[in-house]
Amino acid sequence: MSATQVPLRPIAKGSVAKFWLAILALIAVGVALAALSTAPVRGETTESGLNIRVIEEGDGDPLTANDAALLEYEGSLASTGEVFDSTIDNPVPMIPEGHIPGFDEGLLKMRAGGEYRITIPADIAYGADGRPPVIPPNSDLVFRIKILEIGRDLAPMIRMQQQQMAPPMPPMPQDEAGQ
Repeated sequence: MSATQVPLRPIAKGSVAKFWLAILALIAVGVALAALSTAPVRGETTESGLNIRVIEEGDGDPLTANDAALLEYEGSLASTGEVFDSTIDNPVPMIPEGHIPGFDEGLLKMRAGGEYRITIPADIAYGADGRPPVIPPNSDLVFRIKILEIGRDLAPMIRMQQQQMAPPMPPMPQDEAGQ
């Protein structure tokens, strides 16, 4: 052995295995932390398949079926990003019923002052029929919604106004006996 050579100590039994286990543990921790940190970006997916992502959290209790909301929204096709409807800078009052099921479900998770992005799968949007020519069949939809204000317990009054404004129903046909 020359004077410049340093003798290597033998590696203890099991040290290499411990080293690789430590590396794998560090990788697992990194993956877990990455998954947790992207949860707000992915949002929450409900049983129906609706994905709702909070852009800015609102205040107070979420909208209920008896409430009305003043909101702005922009709807676009998930496949192309093409905007098909928008009320930005022109807020509209809405109650959480009478729209496509995914939109109504999303409204019930929103709070006053909040801004949300919801992705609605085709089966809880317009489905296989679509809404030609604007929304093709089987289209997933994306809505950006900002809840400006919530009016608590106003939905029954709005429903009553809508019923009063509805056109009268045509008379029922009578049978041959005139009954």
